[in-house]
Amino acid sequence: MNFELPLIIEDEEYNIQSQDELSHWHNSFELIEVVEGKFYCTVDGSQFLISQGDICIINRNKMHHICNEKKTNLKCRKRTIIFNPDYYIKDQHIYEKYICPLLEKDAFAHIQFHMDKGIGLDVYTLMKELEILQREKPVGYEMEEYALIYRILRCLYMAYEYGRQTIPSTYDTNIQIQRNMTSFIHEHFGSKIGLEDIAEAGKVSKSTCLRLQMSAEKLVTTSEQITEIAYACGFGQPSYFNRLFLKEYNMTPNQYRKQHARMKS
Repeated sequence: MNFELPLIIEDEEYNIQSQDELSHWHNSFELIEVVEGKFYCTVDGSQFLISQGDICIINRNKMHHICNEKKTNLKCRKRTIIFNPDYYIKDQHIYEKYICPLLEKDAFAHIQFHMDKGIGLDVYTLMKELEILQREKPVGYEMEEYALIYRILRCLYMAYEYGRQTIPSTYDTNIQIQRNMTSFIHEHFGSKIGLEDIAEAGKVSKSTCLRLQMSAEKLVTTSEQITEIAYACGFGQPSYFNRLFLKEYNMTPNQYRKQHARMKS
């Protein structure tokens, strides 16, 4: 019997031509090591920068996506480990005492470390050991992987317990809209669906579904002029774009950009 543990380890390289990943969430913890370059990461509406040497752990069921900086030709590379603690932690006492607190609504969206000291160094070392086990698969490696997952979860719990997270969980009123549309796409992946169906799932107009969402991301992730963003997202007149944006987000594009800038500071 060829048995594989439900553990995903990915090594991804980005450049200026790379497509940004779509916003998504999953029922697993995601550990990201920035091997080279830097990335912009957005988790539940809060955007932050992670650079070479950083470790970022994204909590489960948090809407997130990662993109590299398009204005540079620098190569960016990250290594990701994804696992669901429900598979590994079967002891009910351990799960309730150490895992459940991490999953509370107001626990955290993500935790960020640097790999050169403290818990960040511990997590980095454990990630490396997992990678080696997955690559070499020595006799009994599955048992060792279980042990390493437990130790990673202990590090995560310690960081949570001691309040060492650097980025608090923040809520964006548009996250639920994105969740609804993303869930609809996943649930009807094998069916024939159109843009109107996706927009209806999010209770927004078809144009809002795509163009306004794209413009909102550009306002947060780039320093482009608002007029340039309007044209890039398919709006022929900046004034028309401003009116639609105000109607959808209850604030102007400039106010939206400033609000997210304050959230990052």
